[in-house]
Amino acid sequence: MTESNIVIDANVVLHYQRIDQIDWVSLTGANHCSVIVVPALMRELERKKATGSSAVIKKRAGKAVDFLAKRMDEPDPIALRPGCTLSFRDNEPLIDFPSNRLSVSVDDDHYIASALEVAQESRQPTFIASADSGLKLKLRARPISILVPPEAYRLQDEVDSETKELREAKRELEKIKNARPRLTLQFNDCEGKLELLFPEKIAPNIRTLEEVMRDHPLNEVGTGEITASPLGKTTDLSLLGQATSLAWRERENERIRAYYDAYDQYFSEYEAWLSELCQIDWIAFRIENLGGAAATNVGITVAAPEGTVWIDEDDIPDRPKEPDKPSAFAITRIEPLAYPRNLNPPRDGDVYVREDGRSIFAKCGQLNPGCGLSLEKAVLRLSDSAMIGTSSSFRTRISFTEGEPIEGQLPFAMVSGGVIERGDT
Repeated sequence: MTESNIVIDANVVLHYQRIDQIDWVSLTGANHCSVIVVPALMRELERKKATGSSAVIKKRAGKAVDFLAKRMDEPDPIALRPGCTLSFRDNEPLIDFPSNRLSVSVDDDHYIASALEVAQESRQPTFIASADSGLKLKLRARPISILVPPEAYRLQDEVDSETKELREAKRELEKIKNARPRLTLQFNDCEGKLELLFPEKIAPNIRTLEEVMRDHPLNEVGTGEITASPLGKTTDLSLLGQATSLAWRERENERIRAYYDAYDQYFSEYEAWLSELCQIDWIAFRIENLGGAAATNVGITVAAPEGTVWIDEDDIPDRPKEPDKPSAFAITRIEPLAYPRNLNPPRDGDVYVREDGRSIFAKCGQLNPGCGLSLEKAVLRLSDSAMIGTSSSFRTRISFTEGEPIEGQLPFAMVSGGVIERGDT
């Protein structure tokens, strides 16, 4: 018949079924087991009963102390379960702690010391029943084995009344928070960090002056001499016709040369306009209400970082108009009237640029829970080209009636778009 000894650790008593409900014989593979309670266990249980980390631990420690105290009154040998007896070791371990690499100030070392003494006295396989990984580590080089009960014996986690009250309070607090607006501002249709693209140059996609001169050449006017009739006589009628043709071609050439000058000016203005476009980009923002109540009188402010300014869309230079081609029958074009933007009634999400260009602002009368509003696109102008290739952030501020203003930052990167060859502008 094989015998084994099992020293019980507080870890098992507090987190597993009661020791008389665990099949120790099957776990050890022995024919008979002696389950041993050592002074370190009773000392730790008494301490946990008074100062445990939770009401559940205190309760379990108290029940374990009561159970073991009653069993102490029974005469030896104390039957714990079939093939298993319970014994109490009433003396502290007497082995030399330092020579066995143990410390009297560490609870685990007292269990190890007691187990070493039991093994030396009985000459039988000895275990410490525990799920403590630190204790398992200390037993690796010792003649004592760790015995971890299966998870089937582990007690279900209990929630004590204090923890229940705390969780309930947290739920109530969460309800209160969810009953308030929760506003967020982000880039519209952009996940992650926004990249603003500033091309180094946009090549014009219009004809050059040379191409225009080739398509609209000057009329040849010859030497300007009046040609005689085939009969060698000049009549007043032929003289008049030749003179009229010569004068018409000269006037037409004047119009063509004026067209050349106008187109040359147009091409210069077009290049300057493209250069201006290289310095700006359009940005769309979106505000959302993720809370459980509506937000009213919402104000959104976005400040531009150093090296950039906001500009009104009306301040973007218009694309230069190509001059009319030379024609004998010039038609005066009537341009449509441009209505000033500020004459329109203000709407939720309209974006306005402050006078100094340092920030933009928008308003929303009411933003309901679960809803969002896409703001009108804003135009950012790069005033310092050294910013290209760097990262920065917009400073944001959201104000609303129902809470304190929310300040934040939206990071973005400024990247070079290189040269756009004859791009579509």
